[in-house]
Amino acid sequence: MASNPHAPFMPKLMILDDDRAFCREMADFFRSFGFLPKFCDNPALAQRKALLAHPDIVLLDLHMPGFDSLAIGQAIKRQQPWVQLIYTVTNADAALAEKALASGGESILFKPFRNMHIVYQTVRQSAATVKAWQESMLRNLKTSFPGEYETIFGPSQDVGPHDDMLEAFFSTDAE
Repeated sequence: MASNPHAPFMPKLMILDDDRAFCREMADFFRSFGFLPKFCDNPALAQRKALLAHPDIVLLDLHMPGFDSLAIGQAIKRQQPWVQLIYTVTNADAALAEKALASGGESILFKPFRNMHIVYQTVRQSAATVKAWQESMLRNLKTSFPGEYETIFGPSQDVGPHDDMLEAFFSTDAE
């Protein structure tokens, strides 16, 4: 049986950036707020790592040398449409930022970050969006397929937030 649907929501954050120091700094920062961060600083592995991690939120650098970050973001969204995609870009590239939003990104954060409160609030809002989506999916599962819901989660209860259940139900990994 899957874990408790009433467990606290701990958003999974994937940081994809070619700057290892930036990745570690962001991972430490968000871990201190209850996020479950992972990062990849190798652009060649970024898409695969993100898909295997089943993140709720992806923080994706638009300037990774030799790689099309927009294509990486679009591939992640195609396979995991619930993922909240937040692009990071240098202040000088507003045109690329607009293109990123038009291609499926939810938000843009301009680097260098001068106000970590804005960064935190942007990611927190994305986490709230994911949590609401997951709760909606669980409600739909419970009302549309009550037998399957009880098989997966045990006796019917009020639905609460929990990302592990959806990961088990919608997982694309061959385990």
